Amino acid sequence: GADPVTLGDGQTVTPALTGPEVFEFQLNGSQTDLFSVLGALGTALQSGSDEGAAGRDAITALDAGLDKVTSAQTIVGARMGWVELMDQRREATGEMAADQQASIGGADLATAMTRLQEITTVLEASQASFVRLANLSLFDVLR
Repeated sequence: GADPVTLGDGQTVTPALTGPEVFEFQLNGSQTDLFSVLGALGTALQSGSDEGAAGRDAITALDAGLDKVTSAQTIVGARMGWVELMDQRREATGEMAADQQASIGGADLATAMTRLQEITTVLEASQASFVRLANLSLFDVLR
């Protein structure tokens, strides 16, 4: 068996079916599988016994087995559809979150870098002016 795969939001899906889940089926109240049906048909045809009866029995069994395989294909297809739906939902949720973040106050990187550079330049100029003023004394001004 395969372990379930997490899709997100508490959703999981089993990615595969086992051989018995695909090839075993009930025929006239007993459990059988496609391989034993094909083996019995081969044995009956090689033995030379009543090939007509063996063929009819095999066709009935193969029809039931084909129904089981078709059901397994349907299950796998439904699971694939579920995975695609959850992936589309995840993408839509991610896009919606990005849009909300941008509308709430997301920063444009180029604008933020330019503004930071401007503020840094003003800060450096202010610091230089303060150092010059701190070095002045009242006697320097009076001369």
